[in-house]
Amino acid sequence: MVVSLDLSSLAHPATTGGTQREPANKFGFHELAFTVDDVEATARALVAAGGRIYADERSTVGGKPALPCSDPDSVRLLLLQD
Repeated sequence: MVVSLDLSSLAHPATTGGTQREPANKFGFHELAFTVDDVEATARALVAAGGRIYADERSTVGGKPALPCSDPDSVRLLLLQD
């Protein structure tokens, strides 16, 4: 299955804030999680597109790999092995 998610930016009103990652315990929406067939391959594709992985924050969920990362706009993502 292929899922496409288009995230848009608006010219007006202007965005506020920086592009640094927010703390995980900050109130509000701050992360999207996706289950993927291959966490490592997806992470490589994300890095090739300008994203970043946070290998030091790797964990497991239900015994399967979970990899925090961010897209080129610093939106937090969590890749979960399907």
